[in-house]
Amino acid sequence: MVYINSVSFEKNLVFIVFFIIFILNLKLINMVTILNVIFAILLSILLITPLVLLIIILNRTNVKSGIDPLVIKKLEDMDSTIASDTNNALDQVQIKLEDFDARIADLEDQRTTVSGFKKKK
Repeated sequence: MVYINSVSFEKNLVFIVFFIIFILNLKLINMVTILNVIFAILLSILLITPLVLLIIILNRTNVKSGIDPLVIKKLEDMDSTIASDTNNALDQVQIKLEDFDARIADLEDQRTTVSGFKKKK
């Protein structure tokens, strides 16, 4: 984004005004000509800008999708294959975790508590 420095903008505006006054004093062009040029510039901006934007919008909306339905079907098949393979892998991980939990539970059942050590006499 461009930010206009207000001090430099004011200096440029003052320069433009003094330049216009200088040109008018030279009697090369009159004030009506300057106003006509300014009005023509503003009018062309107000008329041309919406037309250019309208053309850009129309060109973007008329762009046809170049994707082949066969490619979409192939991508959907690949997606379903990936999903099913992932689900199978997660099922195997779940089975191994359940087996691991069962073995830990068996080990906890076999554990005996230690009441203390024998004293040496």
